[in-house]
Amino acid sequence: MNDVTAEPAHTVGRRPRVERSEWLAVVGLSLLGAVVAWASNRWVFPAFSWNRDEPVYLWQAATLRSGSFSSPDGGFPEFFHPWLGVAADGRLFSQYTLGWPFVLVVGDVVFGTPAAGLSIGVAIAVSGTYAFARSIAGDHAMALVAAGALVLSPILIVQGGVYLGYLFTLGVGGWFAAALRSGVLERRLGRLVAAGALLGLIFLTRSFDAIVWALAIGVPLVVQCRHEVPRIVRSAIAVGFGAFPIVLLTLLYNQRMTGSLTTFPVTVKDPLDTYGFGTRRIAPLFPSIDYGIREAVKGTLKNGFYLFFFTVGGLVALPVAALGAWQRRRDPAWWTVGALFVAFPAGYFFFWGTNVSSLTSRMSGPIYFIPLYGAVCMLLATVIIGAFRRSARHGIAIAGVLVVAGLPFVVDRVALNRDISRAQVPWERASNAANALDHDALVFVADSGPYLMFLNPYSANEPDLDGRVLWSTERLGRDVDLIEATPDRTPYRMQASFRGDELGPSDAPKVPEIDLIPLSTTRGASLELGAVVTNPTEFAVVTATVTIDGRVVAQRVVSESSRRDDRLEFDWVVAASDLATSSGVPTSSPSGDERVTVLTEEYGSVVLSFGFGPDRRAAARPVVQHVIGYRVADGDVAMVLPARAERLADVGGPKLRWRPTVDLPEVDLDVRAT
Repeated sequence: MNDVTAEPAHTVGRRPRVERSEWLAVVGLSLLGAVVAWASNRWVFPAFSWNRDEPVYLWQAATLRSGSFSSPDGGFPEFFHPWLGVAADGRLFSQYTLGWPFVLVVGDVVFGTPAAGLSIGVAIAVSGTYAFARSIAGDHAMALVAAGALVLSPILIVQGGVYLGYLFTLGVGGWFAAALRSGVLERRLGRLVAAGALLGLIFLTRSFDAIVWALAIGVPLVVQCRHEVPRIVRSAIAVGFGAFPIVLLTLLYNQRMTGSLTTFPVTVKDPLDTYGFGTRRIAPLFPSIDYGIREAVKGTLKNGFYLFFFTVGGLVALPVAALGAWQRRRDPAWWTVGALFVAFPAGYFFFWGTNVSSLTSRMSGPIYFIPLYGAVCMLLATVIIGAFRRSARHGIAIAGVLVVAGLPFVVDRVALNRDISRAQVPWERASNAANALDHDALVFVADSGPYLMFLNPYSANEPDLDGRVLWSTERLGRDVDLIEATPDRTPYRMQASFRGDELGPSDAPKVPEIDLIPLSTTRGASLELGAVVTNPTEFAVVTATVTIDGRVVAQRVVSESSRRDDRLEFDWVVAASDLATSSGVPTSSPSGDERVTVLTEEYGSVVLSFGFGPDRRAAARPVVQHVIGYRVADGDVAMVLPARAERLADVGGPKLRWRPTVDLPEVDLDVRAT
């Protein structure tokens, strides 16, 4: 078998009936994996996972199915910008290439739901692991056990049920490895061309992975065939021929979307989201990190640590896989498996996402190391089959220990992921309620930052922005413009009980309380903000603070002798002035009243806050507030009401923070034109 010119043992002396039965076993196991993915999507992830990449892929798939690569921005890109999306030249499009979204489209077209694409991806992962193992060992039983080990691994549950393409890429990589090995070693031109096409498909899905797969599978073959340079050259040409159309498609897609063949949408979305060390960031207006060697080492080690937790057998799989590697150390065919274990950690060592993904690898597995799971399962399978052929009891015992040893971790991780997903069910219910309105609606998702689908994963717009609900981010003050531009829609605010910056996977996931609040617009040359404050405390002193555009313009003592449940009044007036220049900068005040503030910006916010305490100093710190955006235009102030209510609360960390609330009974705020 070590002779590169020898024909693999499994191709000799086999009868067609046996070959058919082997493939039936593989098909059956692949279908079992597909069922696991379906069940996981339905029961473990009823309302998405914590990973907001999922709705982005679904939005991209819906856009593709509509016959377009992008969506119009409606003239308001800042309102409709999707998470991990690009807004350019009047268009909105995803940072991702086309491979995985096409699989979701196929699932939707053929089976009526994009969720079917998850089962397709997992079936390809299982069969690809079989094909790869068969090409390495030439052993049907060993390859079948390897594929079965993948089906039993927790990674199949925590990744197979989500709308992410990592397992699909693993499967295509396995088929690529099998096609390339058999094409080179058996001199099969058709398989070499097929290997190229499969490599191109990886490039269309996860471009960097294609490079790593090509090196990991190709370099050992080059070494193995190093004395036959013509064979290597012919094989490379055939692979290139197969890959060329799909690679060209990827580059042409780049040209269409970014204006450059070699510029991918992800780097247009944010040039800091790229390969190598330095300042890195996932999207504009998000925090950046300084990614260096220390972060790379920590991320790589942590991902490597959790690699075996998500393998059948958990940590018990580590010594078994190590034994398999030791037993096969002298077999050149297995050097390819070793090359994978070097190539992916080394390749992703220089990508900052390795460090970020390690923060959640204990929940979702090491996503960038998922291509290694087929190789791990192959090492487990070679030990199990070797032991079984020496003693059936020993082989069954090893397999049984692996299955049982990993069960506690499987149950724990599945329960955690299910809890996280179930905590998001209120988003689904609230979004369904919005879609069930009997009229067209404009729904602002409060506290989602600058991106749709970040806080509410169900806030994806129809490809042409023509759905019953038009979803929008909330931009206080500027939202007046969008309301005026969509007069046929009734405006609402979808308000949750926490902000997007509190979003994140946790062992104790937050369950939001969500309200759908009808909105209206109030206009006037000046607007009076009248508040009736009910003292909810035993403290005597109540203060009011007016903050406009981040600057405190007034702080007043409303009462120094109030008692619990006393109702106190406070009011303030904001006014527009004549616009002396086209820039909209006011030059005069319409009133000398000390309760009047002339607004000096075209767009901004007014915050009316209240504090309670035993003395003036203690009461000067606000604990409840209303936030109102404004727009000044044509001598009028316009505000969208009701105001956003917030309460100072402990949300974790060293400091108290303002948390949105849908219920602020302490303050009854009324805004009216004067």
